[in-house]
Amino acid sequence: MDSDLIQKIRRCPRLVKRHVATSLISIHDYTARAWLNITVPTSRRKKDPSINTTVLLQLTESLPDSEFISLKKILRNRFCMVCELIGSIILKQLQITSQDNPNISKIKVCIGSAFVIPEGEQDENGFVDAWSILSHAIQRGQAFKCVLYVQYHSDWRSPPLRYQSNGHWLPSPELGIQLLFSYQESPTQLNKVETWSTPYIDTQLVRKWMADCENNHGKQCTGFQGILPAGFRLFDVHDLCVVENDGSSSFVALSYTWNNASGGRDSELCQENLIRFQTPGAIDLTKLPDVIANTVKLCKGLGQRYLWVDKLCIIQNDSLSKHEQINAMDSIYGNATLTVVAAVNGKYVTGLPGTPGRPRPPFLCNRTRLFELEGSSIGSNFKTVVNDSVWNTRGWTFQERLLSPRCLYIAEYQVYFSCPQTTLEEEIGQLRVRDALNRFVRFSEPSMLWAYNINSLQAYLTSVSLYTARQLSYEMDVLNAFAGVSNVISKQMKTALFFGLPERHFQQAMLWFSAGCSKPRPGVPHIPSWSWAAWSGRVNFNDLGKYPIRAHDTGTLVRYHIRDPDRGLALLNAEETWFGMSKDFREKSCLDEDKIQSKFMPSASTSASIWKECFHNPWMSISHVRLDPQACILAEKHPGCLVFNTTVASVLLKRSKTRNITHLDPDLDSDSSGLYEGKTAKASSGKVERVSLDLCDKARAKIGHMVVDSQWMREKIDLNIEHCFIVLCAQLLPKSHRKKLLISADNGDTVPVFGPFMPLAFVDYESDRAGSVWLLRVMLIERQRGVSRRLGLGYVETRLWNKVEPRWETMVLA
Repeated sequence: MDSDLIQKIRRCPRLVKRHVATSLISIHDYTARAWLNITVPTSRRKKDPSINTTVLLQLTESLPDSEFISLKKILRNRFCMVCELIGSIILKQLQITSQDNPNISKIKVCIGSAFVIPEGEQDENGFVDAWSILSHAIQRGQAFKCVLYVQYHSDWRSPPLRYQSNGHWLPSPELGIQLLFSYQESPTQLNKVETWSTPYIDTQLVRKWMADCENNHGKQCTGFQGILPAGFRLFDVHDLCVVENDGSSSFVALSYTWNNASGGRDSELCQENLIRFQTPGAIDLTKLPDVIANTVKLCKGLGQRYLWVDKLCIIQNDSLSKHEQINAMDSIYGNATLTVVAAVNGKYVTGLPGTPGRPRPPFLCNRTRLFELEGSSIGSNFKTVVNDSVWNTRGWTFQERLLSPRCLYIAEYQVYFSCPQTTLEEEIGQLRVRDALNRFVRFSEPSMLWAYNINSLQAYLTSVSLYTARQLSYEMDVLNAFAGVSNVISKQMKTALFFGLPERHFQQAMLWFSAGCSKPRPGVPHIPSWSWAAWSGRVNFNDLGKYPIRAHDTGTLVRYHIRDPDRGLALLNAEETWFGMSKDFREKSCLDEDKIQSKFMPSASTSASIWKECFHNPWMSISHVRLDPQACILAEKHPGCLVFNTTVASVLLKRSKTRNITHLDPDLDSDSSGLYEGKTAKASSGKVERVSLDLCDKARAKIGHMVVDSQWMREKIDLNIEHCFIVLCAQLLPKSHRKKLLISADNGDTVPVFGPFMPLAFVDYESDRAGSVWLLRVMLIERQRGVSRRLGLGYVETRLWNKVEPRWETMVLA
């Protein structure tokens, strides 16, 4: 390169400005320095003495965050390859064919920042920086990729900016120009710069991912390969027909959001076309929904002959066969070699970008990327793209994601591969070590790895909470869409499930409460009110503390019987324990609380004294086991109802002095992910006000507490009358609150006990008595003709329950 040309290149304006005051190293003398500056961390410079002023190290100057340059000035700089390329792209975007167009002089260009594509490069600590990528590429004689963000604007005095979730600002709307830099021998010898794009999925790369998982991960990435149901069918992508299969052939499963408006009867399997669909060549891809037709082409590229998709493999108008297939979703997705996920945003997916015949959108419009400022590189966007997708808000897709051993997520601009051992992105390769260890990147949503550990009560409670945050097109599908997960829970926990509640941990599973807008679920009259499935919206199980309830946090005070259509009235085989210990109160008159594995507990004698003062205690429970015959007769008319003996009392309700709690309910926001970690709800209709209510005796003295949403309270609760409450079980105060009670007892104080969001209990005893760590979990019910229905959940301090004059009754909870 002659000296005159270098002098002209050096006059190229500095267009790229960094937002952090660290050392910069340009990757191509003054020309490339104008377009792409790479941050070199101080720690890296100390480790590598070769990074010094001899390789163009310079300090950042005090410069504005963004700067507008005339497009005409950029186009005149014909000696700079980068300027020439950027200028031509902007002209094409503006649909300007001639550089003599007078409008060019009115256009100003703002250069944002450039970020390097790491493509799997990382050091021993999992850190990626652009300098390492550059140096490795030059050493190997390879080109490297980056994304340069540019904005053109007619008013350059106040450019609009877009805030990135990782704390970075970019001009908006911006163009993400994908550049490929090629060097000869050093960072000062730029050989070529050009744009790059990936309009189609690299099927060879996906096949390599699958092979690496199958060969290297072994049983760690094997799904729940149960027995496939009778009449199991697959779609043959070569012969274009439906075939029966015994599970001996490998197959790909499809997970997508089903738009009923896509295609008619000729695009789905039914009794009328079953024989015809089994004839080779009978199915016309042009008549299938785009998402299915595109998946067929993708399977061919992946070398997979068979595809399972519900529309073509389940007889839609055969209720018996359909029920058998739906109840086997754990086996179907567990046996799949790969699950293709249509994670493209939009209410309904019309196709899979990147499959043959359907190129991805122009790369200039890709606004899904996230950035790493410290290393000037593109970061992982798996969480924001996949977890915040519309697909991830649907109820049916919950179990499809949870139970699939391998998933290929297809988004607008790239694909992601995930298995229990790794997560890979098409653009940057394997997630970095620090990302892979971050549960919010890989495991903020349940994966098949979690399903292996679903034998715990906590896994069940979390699964229900996440599932109920999602939306269903048909409310009647609430249990069907959870059937695969229910099967896994039943097998792993060795227990049956009744309307979504595990028999073994029935006591704890009954302690759910609505986390958002609380209303009965329409279209499910067969589901009893005591099941979370009978109510719309997300449910939680942790209203007494920060974490979900555990098995040893409760004590048995009630024995439940269920009206089963097959067995009649049967005693549930639920664990009957006293805070994690098996105990027969017929043999012991005291409590061995010293054996309970919890801190800040009173002595056994103190606890025994507290419980003996309570009208509903363990000893009273075992003396009230005989059910009222009239209640049992009444239960025969209500399949699925619970019959049990407990204490019932009339309680007044009043607004608590605690302020109401207003939060955003993801269930009401059509754009939300439906998850705690998902997008922020924006619609005003998504605001839910939670009202704190005190449970009071006839003298209006507080005995307990509950929280409800304000809309439900206005519809169901009259604060001027008494309401009916029943006891479900015993429970401990959380550890932090037990500590406060014991401290106040030592000091002789009487203090209110506060939870993280609301008061838990208020100690209104005489000054010589401290509060108790023991609570009764109570249920608010409504009664009609001897049958009760659940309305809400609360709690009462043990000895204060006596103040409302409780009585023993046999309840029929339908």
